[in-house]
Amino acid sequence: MMLAWVVCLGFAGEPFPPVCPELKSVLASKDFDQLDHWVREQQKSDQTDHAVAQLVRALSEKDAAVRWMAIRTLPQLGLSAGKAMPQVLIATKDSDSLVRWAAAEAVRKLAPSSPNATDIILETLKSDDALVRWS
Repeated sequence: MMLAWVVCLGFAGEPFPPVCPELKSVLASKDFDQLDHWVREQQKSDQTDHAVAQLVRALSEKDAAVRWMAIRTLPQLGLSAGKAMPQVLIATKDSDSLVRWAAAEAVRKLAPSSPNATDIILETLKSDDALVRWS
């Protein structure tokens, strides 16, 4: 299975392909155990930057469940995920309320002291969606 993840993530210096089918399948399955395993493998193999790039690509998928799983996974990748803050902030405006909620949670976890993050969190409090305000 590790080889599939290496192929999925590509190699340093090469442009990132669209979300690899293996990662997309894990995200769509909503299998948290399998996704947590994937995160640990990326951390062990020092592939967190590549993993962040793949998860950011997944934020543009049509399937809201895939976007939700991707956004909730980003903070697990630690400091590398901070590079995705612009995309995380965009996800707070997603058409799906669960994705917006997960994005607000990711903002809170990734950069609680960032001025932009504070503005976004304050903006979520104005949302008509109770789930988004709750974050």
